[in-house]
Amino acid sequence: MKPAIKAMQEWLKTCPLVASQLGGNVAFHIDYLPEDTTQFSIEDAPGDPVLASFFSGKRKAKNYVLASRMEYSESIAQQAANSGFWDAFADWIEAQSDARRLPDLGEGHTAERVAVTNSGYIITSEDGTCRFQIQIRLEYYQQKGTT
Repeated sequence: MKPAIKAMQEWLKTCPLVASQLGGNVAFHIDYLPEDTTQFSIEDAPGDPVLASFFSGKRKAKNYVLASRMEYSESIAQQAANSGFWDAFADWIEAQSDARRLPDLGEGHTAERVAVTNSGYIITSEDGTCRFQIQIRLEYYQQKGTT
């Protein structure tokens, strides 16, 4: 199995909203968010990894934080644009999951769904930028005998 976080990173790169923010140059860092504006990161988050066990395998879950460094000001228009981006991003994730266009986890692992578990919110703000993030959950089936 390729690392699930790498599969998620590759999947997230296909989001046209992210590409539009970065001028077509889509980059999602893993567990690292640079100080520059309009940067993105996917980070592991805690959670119970096993949802159910079966004779043939397990249903599992991985939780992630999707974070971005964005421009921030007292301007209502800027704040609304940031919030609107994350609302649209959450809608994209839901639409991809509903259409079964899910991350490729490799042999013996089948993605079942990706869900937004917490809508976008600001964590920190300083010097004209803010760290905005949402939380998502990948649910998948792992065949017995695979790691």
